[in-house]
Amino acid sequence: MPEKSIRFGVRDTRGRRAATWKIWTRTGSGKSDVYLACRSLGGTLKASMHDSGSWHIGFLRAFVEMELPEEDPKRENPYIERWPRPGELAPGLTLAYRIVVPTVAVNIPISDPLPASIKSIPAAAKGKAVEIDVVFTAPGTKVSNWPGRNAMKTELVGQFVLENGETVWIVHHVIDVPPLPTATGNLRHFKSGENIELAGPNVRGIVFGSSDDGSRFMIECLIQRNREAS
Repeated sequence: MPEKSIRFGVRDTRGRRAATWKIWTRTGSGKSDVYLACRSLGGTLKASMHDSGSWHIGFLRAFVEMELPEEDPKRENPYIERWPRPGELAPGLTLAYRIVVPTVAVNIPISDPLPASIKSIPAAAKGKAVEIDVVFTAPGTKVSNWPGRNAMKTELVGQFVLENGETVWIVHHVIDVPPLPTATGNLRHFKSGENIELAGPNVRGIVFGSSDDGSRFMIECLIQRNREAS
């Protein structure tokens, strides 16, 4: 089915990048559903923002059917979280998702040139992070070129118009690195359930969370294991 899409990711000037992302909508379906996925997760998860107002993030059906055992409860309920569409931050403007990329997470060597279809976002200075915002505006909403351009000094990544007339905007700006609590507990392999050991200096992860305004966020990060606390 035809689609409108934007692919993007953060990269630095030293030949390194973070994860790459895709946001898209299918055209000609009569619906205005929007999907967001991280390519590094290998087709396992996606966020779905349905025009019905029912939003969720969950495992893709193909992944569930191919990779999970018959007795796994995720076969019947593949959702990680479900929530209603957030309320408007301002008349006609809804903040849907935020992707936060600290500069320390920009550490994947670029061995081959990135496809021209992937829009590159400059990495922030050391100790800072890039915040990428997914914003919806209602038909007829007046914005100054793009959301947050004046008040937050955002830069535009891209935009597309949905069949219901809403516009989806992808913008970015630099923020302080948000604090994250230290996680405790045993690490288990997703498929086998067996304990695993983290090895190497560049083990990556994505932290999922929610904000007081109803929007959701994902933070790219490096995982450092404190063996004394485990």
